[in-house]
Amino acid sequence: MPENGNGTRTISEIINDGVSVKEALTKAFYRAVLLHRQANVPMTFAENGKPVAVDAKDIPIPEQYANLEPFRY
Repeated sequence: MPENGNGTRTISEIINDGVSVKEALTKAFYRAVLLHRQANVPMTFAENGKPVAVDAKDIPIPEQYANLEPFRY
């Protein structure tokens, strides 16, 4: 239930709602994957404390995220 009465949630409510935060981070990750695919550049992750380049095309995208718009800069 919104604390501020106007149908929106406060920052505290959003942060305390782990589901919303997890969904936002998941969408952001897959949008970044789509951007890297579009730009044809690898993504870099840490593996055993060292950077590892991964082709974005090798990262599977679940169907529910396949139609997201990639991030734009």
